[in-house]
Amino acid sequence: MSATEISARESAPRVTAMRVIPVAGRDSMLLNLSGAHGPFFTRNLVLLTDSAGRTGAGETPGGEKIRRVLGGLRASWW
Repeated sequence: MSATEISARESAPRVTAMRVIPVAGRDSMLLNLSGAHGPFFTRNLVLLTDSAGRTGAGETPGGEKIRRVLGGLRASWW
């Protein structure tokens, strides 16, 4: 890596905080190949804050297993 690439990498914002918020909402009773799914949907909202103070939001499928995986990632970043 060149000195310029190293300098740019060191000055790039880094994730400093992550918050995972599980949410659920009402859903209509739709039929699919496996039958009807439940009356609710679940999602995980993910809020990331960087070293420059900016916050961004994203969304992933819901469920406790995915929420735990996201929580484990948080510890490995900083």
